[in-house]
Amino acid sequence: MVQLYGSSAGHMLKSAPRQTFLPVPKCEDGTSVPTTFSETSSLLLLILVETLEGPEQVKPVKFRHQDDVIDKDVVDERRKLEGAYQYRHLSDDDRDLVDNLLFGTLPMEQIPRPKSKVVKIFISSTFTDMTQERNALAETVYPKLRQYCRHKHGLDFQAVDMRWGVPPEASDDHTAAYHCLAELRHCQELSIGPNFVAFMGQRYGSCPLPAAIIRAEFEAIRENLDPSSDDVKLLDKCYLKDQNSLPAVYRLQPASKIKETTGRLWSSIEGDIREVLYRGAQKAVDASELSKESFRLLKASGVCWMNLIGCFLLSVTEQEIYQGLINIAREKDRQANCLLYLRDIEGLGTDSDPMIARRFMDLHPDTLHPNEAAAMALKELREKSSKKVNNQNMLKMSVTWEKDGIGPVTHRDYIQTLCNHFYSTMKLLVDRNMTKRNKLQDDDLYNEVVQHWTIAINRCQTFVGRAPMLQNIRGYLEAQTDQALVVHGESGSGKTSLMSKAVSMVSGVVSRNENEIKMMTVVRFVGTTPESSSSHQLLYSVCHQLAYISKQHRSDVPEDYTSLKLYFRDAVQKGNFSGVVIIFLDALDQLSPANGAHTLDWLPSRLAPNVKMIVSTLPEKHGILEKLRNKIDHNFLEVTPLPQTDCKQVMRALLEHSGRAISYPQWRIVEKAFTYCTLPLFITLTFQEAIRWNSYDVLPADALLHTVEASINRLFDRLEKTYGKVFVSRALGYLTAARNGLSVSELDDILSLDEDVLNSVFTLWEPPIRRIPSNLWPRLYLDISSFLVEQEADDIVVLSWYHTQFVRAAMTRYLSNVDECTLIHKNIAEYYLGTWSGTMKKPFMYQQRLMTRLKKTDPFSAACRHVPEQPLIFKISETSERYNLRKMNQLPYSLAQSEQIERLKKECFCNFDWLYAKLKAVSLQQILGDFSMFHDRETCFVADALRMSGSALKIDPNALGPEISGRLLPHIHNHPIIRDLVRQCDLRSQHQCPLVPHFQIYSVPGGPLQYEWEIDGTIRSSVDVDVFNSPDGILMTAKPYYSKTLKVWELTQGEPRQDMQMPIGEIHPSKDGKYLNIFSRNRFVTIYKSDCGEVHANVDFGYGEVACVNISNQYIAFTTRHNASPCVIDIAKGKVLHRFSCRSNAVAIGPKERYIVFNADRNIMLYSLPLMERKCVGQSNDEPMQIAFIDTQMKCYILTKTRLLQSIHFDVVNKVSSTAGIVEDMQIKEFKVSHLEHMILVRSSRCLYLVDTDTETIKHRLQRMPPGVFVKTMTSFTGAGFTPKDDLVVASRDTYIAVWETETGTPLRLLQAAVSPIVKIFTSDTLNKAVSLLSDNTLQVWDLNNLDADVQHSNEVLTTTVRSVAVSSSTKRVLCHGTRYPEAKILDIETGKIKGVLQHTCDLEDKILECELSPLGLFAVTKAHLAEKGEHSKEFKTILTDDIVWNMSTQEKVHHAPSSRYILFNSINSIIAAVQCVFYSSIDWTCNTYHVKVIQPDLMDEEPPEFSIPMMSEFVCKPVLLSVRKGLGVFNAFYTVLQFCEKEINPVTKVEQSRSFYMKLYMRTLLGKQTEEKILCVKDFLKHADPNDQFVDVRIIDGNKLLIMYSKDPVTASFDKESGLVLSEASHKAAIVYDPEKESVIRHLLHIAKPDCILSLTVISRLSSILVDDQLRVFDHHENKLQTEINTKFAARCHRLALDGAYIIGISHDLRSVIVVRSVDGEQKGRLFIHGKATCIEVAEDDRTVVVGCYDGRVMILSLVLELSDPVTELIDKLPSRIPPIGHREPLVNGDIRHMQQSLPEMTRLALKLKEDQERHARRQTSFRALATSVTAINKVRMRSTACSIQ
Repeated sequence: MVQLYGSSAGHMLKSAPRQTFLPVPKCEDGTSVPTTFSETSSLLLLILVETLEGPEQVKPVKFRHQDDVIDKDVVDERRKLEGAYQYRHLSDDDRDLVDNLLFGTLPMEQIPRPKSKVVKIFISSTFTDMTQERNALAETVYPKLRQYCRHKHGLDFQAVDMRWGVPPEASDDHTAAYHCLAELRHCQELSIGPNFVAFMGQRYGSCPLPAAIIRAEFEAIRENLDPSSDDVKLLDKCYLKDQNSLPAVYRLQPASKIKETTGRLWSSIEGDIREVLYRGAQKAVDASELSKESFRLLKASGVCWMNLIGCFLLSVTEQEIYQGLINIAREKDRQANCLLYLRDIEGLGTDSDPMIARRFMDLHPDTLHPNEAAAMALKELREKSSKKVNNQNMLKMSVTWEKDGIGPVTHRDYIQTLCNHFYSTMKLLVDRNMTKRNKLQDDDLYNEVVQHWTIAINRCQTFVGRAPMLQNIRGYLEAQTDQALVVHGESGSGKTSLMSKAVSMVSGVVSRNENEIKMMTVVRFVGTTPESSSSHQLLYSVCHQLAYISKQHRSDVPEDYTSLKLYFRDAVQKGNFSGVVIIFLDALDQLSPANGAHTLDWLPSRLAPNVKMIVSTLPEKHGILEKLRNKIDHNFLEVTPLPQTDCKQVMRALLEHSGRAISYPQWRIVEKAFTYCTLPLFITLTFQEAIRWNSYDVLPADALLHTVEASINRLFDRLEKTYGKVFVSRALGYLTAARNGLSVSELDDILSLDEDVLNSVFTLWEPPIRRIPSNLWPRLYLDISSFLVEQEADDIVVLSWYHTQFVRAAMTRYLSNVDECTLIHKNIAEYYLGTWSGTMKKPFMYQQRLMTRLKKTDPFSAACRHVPEQPLIFKISETSERYNLRKMNQLPYSLAQSEQIERLKKECFCNFDWLYAKLKAVSLQQILGDFSMFHDRETCFVADALRMSGSALKIDPNALGPEISGRLLPHIHNHPIIRDLVRQCDLRSQHQCPLVPHFQIYSVPGGPLQYEWEIDGTIRSSVDVDVFNSPDGILMTAKPYYSKTLKVWELTQGEPRQDMQMPIGEIHPSKDGKYLNIFSRNRFVTIYKSDCGEVHANVDFGYGEVACVNISNQYIAFTTRHNASPCVIDIAKGKVLHRFSCRSNAVAIGPKERYIVFNADRNIMLYSLPLMERKCVGQSNDEPMQIAFIDTQMKCYILTKTRLLQSIHFDVVNKVSSTAGIVEDMQIKEFKVSHLEHMILVRSSRCLYLVDTDTETIKHRLQRMPPGVFVKTMTSFTGAGFTPKDDLVVASRDTYIAVWETETGTPLRLLQAAVSPIVKIFTSDTLNKAVSLLSDNTLQVWDLNNLDADVQHSNEVLTTTVRSVAVSSSTKRVLCHGTRYPEAKILDIETGKIKGVLQHTCDLEDKILECELSPLGLFAVTKAHLAEKGEHSKEFKTILTDDIVWNMSTQEKVHHAPSSRYILFNSINSIIAAVQCVFYSSIDWTCNTYHVKVIQPDLMDEEPPEFSIPMMSEFVCKPVLLSVRKGLGVFNAFYTVLQFCEKEINPVTKVEQSRSFYMKLYMRTLLGKQTEEKILCVKDFLKHADPNDQFVDVRIIDGNKLLIMYSKDPVTASFDKESGLVLSEASHKAAIVYDPEKESVIRHLLHIAKPDCILSLTVISRLSSILVDDQLRVFDHHENKLQTEINTKFAARCHRLALDGAYIIGISHDLRSVIVVRSVDGEQKGRLFIHGKATCIEVAEDDRTVVVGCYDGRVMILSLVLELSDPVTELIDKLPSRIPPIGHREPLVNGDIRHMQQSLPEMTRLALKLKEDQERHARRQTSFRALATSVTAINKVRMRSTACSIQ
């Protein structure tokens, strides 16, 4: 198995084949040569599978305690979802739809539209008369509706009011009406409903001049005017003929241009144009050249801006009402989507001031008299509108005219009534429309598939050409290939369109049943939806669809990324489908880099025969194409730019589709542009530019630019000029910067919070509400809508860029400036933080120009922006809630991008509320994906804690609080942000789980040990293991010589890689890990690419048995035995570079690959590379074993066979060398040059030498382990190495890893790996990690960055299962014992640290059964079964035990009671009673004889008094000792219930004839001058009791009273050897409460429990108010009634009462969790997971301290803290783990040694055992070495060490 301890590792894996490891060089003594590995970001394990015995299974990688919550529970939870996953709740029609959609067999024309998540309403009204109404709605109603829609339905509410805030430039091109109608259509298409609201008063509204007039109509008007008049000249100047429109039109020129040609302002000339047009039109109608009927038709259709007459008679408002209300064909749609408000002002126009009245009614501009024509048109419009809307959706109101018109104060009631009606009606319509939605629209998979099919449909609409490429795709689908097809091409080349067309082609074949084979299609356009943006979410979605179409359980699709990759690869490689599955994955380059997605380790290189996969990518981005080339042999299709002819064909098709044309000169410009660029995106940009051209426009030569990037920037220039640079740059900047895009309402809100934008808009006026005008974005959107896409993200519709080129261009233009980019992300983060939400007023400063215009003196002000609040959870009701996914997903991204790291941690990563809400809203894996945005130690701790808690959080997210605090408590004193998080967990999670850990209770991340891997038994030697670097990571290989299949694992994530098939032989990796070199048959070197397993070259070097190998990045150098060598091979070229004629046994290549050094006997030869010129020759004292060369110093270091380390300095100029000796030690094994080449580390058997390379002297001798550490004397160092910066030395010896400071030689840490010795250790030159291999085939990875963490990974206090625990809150001690050793350990209740050990015996065969503490915790009792040595051992090992009473303060024995039945204490610990069995019979209990010894601890020198229990009696219940004050003295008494036996003896034969039994209360006073003994029956207490009533139990309650229970039915008890007397029959039970002090009965309880309850298993609360029986029935003593029955299932004998019975705390029936239940109603108040199994539980006398013993040896100590009834903060702050330590911190190595010494008591016991065996067999005295060997043997069966360094 693998244990992962913190770090960023730890995903659980399924079982994989068993694996073995690759040989590496070894020293002469057989020890392995440690190896360094370099440069990478992750740690990988390559393991080889095949053995001679055949493949076996390797255990999965997992965090310790991660997946040990019962797997069945997780499966059961998932199985509950299977019904919904299979859509069994749907109707047959809907289920058929889902089947066809998910199988990909639904015709594309039948693909349903994506669900709408928007309520977007268009507000139609005239401008000036409805100002107060619109302001009131915007200020009070819209925010409430937005909140309602978001909270209840998860909808985005948007109100579009195009009348408000129209800047002057908007009317320059006369497109205001066009924009209004276009936005109205957008609302109708997008809104789920309603979508239109009309406000109509007594003003008809302005009728703008037609922006364009059809040529025939315009010419008819012109011809009916006097040709010589100024009228014709005026029209000719203002309207120009545009033949680019189909049909041709005369287009009204912009107001600015008309001013240039006429010299008049638009306001002065507009009336003249209108009069001329009207006069000409009237004449044309009279001349029958224009028909009135055409006006009627145009008016009915609403398309009036294209018609002259219609535009005279229809205002913009009427056009909107016709389109939004009157022309809606279906009555049902009108009633569901439309609202109408009619207002009449009484008194308007009679005595009104005309200058004010003109705002509310139509007046002639010259005379200021009422406009009758407008009034008639308005009347007709109101009548038609009223008939189309029912009364519920319409409100008619009358108001009285005031001198200032409609005012917010004078008409407050009217405005309030309107707002109330608007709000309530809108709510009603939204609710109705939501109820009509298909249930499918709430299914994630359905929506995801619909969105991707919709993208394919949209991309196919204008697809032209590419026939050869489509034929290639078709050929791939028909071919017999087991690999994917890769479509690649530069950005904008049309890959997505080609993929969409291929999808359409396959869909057509499937829907027409052209192929007999069943075909299924899976389509994903990566990055277009949040669920396809990361590899984890993409695979999760795809695997769910594959599971559905393969008829597998979707609930079996794993959630963790590692298992998900295995599942996906397994699915597409096995092909368990009923036909052919075709998977389209477009734009792999759009995957986020999280989880190493760009390595493509999730994408298999081989597919099942019935699986086809088509993927696309950019050629250069992230190196994805190169990785695909390594995986796939030849299935590649390049998407090249279109031919010019195709470009022209596409352009013509686009123009025709849009009803536009261009002139010949303009076409020549287009043709010229296509000579420079023919990318499809460039065609789209060209088209969007061309449709803006008019035929009369004179275009410059550069009207079209020649690249995509330049064209996009030209577009941005035009937008900035039209709408303002600040507004456009910020709007598009926010859209680009957002993680998944922004909704329109979000964009409006963020822009409304941006003071730079508002100041640029409000230059001449101040709006009543300081928000961005709602018409600005719709106008900008219409200009760029072709390049934006509306998609669903986080349950709302958002806008994002359609093309990646636009993303890049926008980022370059608007986000390349660091300050600007930071500001944009900061503003987005501020919005989601809700800093200025609700009624908060954000400060701002007026610009000077506006201040002057408004006559303000103070530039500073503040205004409410009416942006919504941003809670994490929207509360719909007390039991229902919805999550703010937008905040959860966008906030951390924006904070990270704006570099607000501390706020990121405070608000997100280290914020309990954020973690808890997101955990409930999404999966844990998505949360962990967020942590990839930013890494530091604190966030890594939190991420690892979450990962380690995954199995529990998957079942119950409410366990988050104790999971985090139980793991991160050891870090709170060194990391303030972790302290804050733990405090939040303590305080805010009370209503979820009221159990607060006193200290660490789970595995803790952040320690040196990162994880462990237990390798199977096929690895029999350390020489099979090696570690090296590769481009993808650090690989650990393990491969026996004879194996062929190489398995790859990435251990930082615990993930398997693709198998590699390699020949039998030794593997030697290149230094950079790009190549794996296999030496086989003593003749060949086969070079493989390490990332894909492809053969790079096969080199024949001639015969020779390989001896020494040294490999650099570029060269392989090796020596052979008995042949001329060394031989040098060029890896890249794949050929032998040179073979020397020497006989050499050691060779080395310089780090810079400029020199090669080898020996010829004792001569050391230096040659250059690659020319092989001899540069110099040196000489050593003996033949070398090892050589190393340093280029910078031109030195060679040699370890000779005589174990002498020498240096040879080469002078290549003068061709001379000098030799010097450095270290001579006959035990030297190897040496290693440091990474910076300043030091050499020489490893001897029991000493490490640090040599300075400059002075060539020994700097430090590292010889000994620190004192106090038990190390076998004959052990030696098995490995040593440097950390990347050479600042530390890491070495292994025996079971320890020691770390020293290089500079000072000071020991820093002593890490105990396990109980098995370390046989090999590896270090890295770039990654601060070490890897150790243990003799029991365990691999361990150590994170040396965490050497400063004083953390125990796990807190097992016992090395075996905890059998029982006892707790005393008075003395703050816990007593616990295990199942293996006869000892009990004393723990501190606040810290969990061991304070002492109570050694019951020294015989390992003796077992403690139970431990107890006295009421005040002053004394302890250990009850044991001894090995069978005694006279009655076989009988006694049931109910009788060997008991020892201990003084807890001195840990000394107070009394030893063999053959003990009970040890009793009184409440004040002044008396101890030991009930011992004098004679025991397992056959006849009436023969049992008991004596009671009464011990007074204060008078131990005196002989304790004794008394005997009456003969022929046996205990029915456990006795009690009662001590109460009586007068001036103390009354001490012994109480119990005994069953007596009366035997009838034949007086003659003396033979027993019969027996009768009865149960009575036995009482005996103690320590008095005169002892009194009584045997009492029920009638002695209750005069009217039935003679058959019998006592059955007695308990002490309220400290000094007795609760005596009796049976009202005849009952007897039978004897059980294990339990004693057991009541055999159910009986009605009652009780009396007796006061011994007053000798009176206080209460008589007629119903104390149910008849079938087992009294010995009942639990009574501390103050005796509550009794809970064995079947969890709760009885209230005060009310004398059954209060409730608890439905929660607890394990037998594992429930206790807390807080005087208010709560029941117990272990769940599966032993996996601790559950808190409220006793009054049975409601579960909390659940704490064990991460293992619990064995026992106890509650201290304070009624809130809970102690839980665990199967793995942990003891969990918790406090029950209730949110409502307890001083939460005070209780938690008193816990020592929350109090910062005071004083100087001791060196960590001292703590390491102290923790290791905790195992010494077990060694002591072992020594006694060995001594006893020696005496028994008369052996010689046991040697220390034999002792050490035995210790190791015993420790192998123990669990892993509890050393603080184990992580």
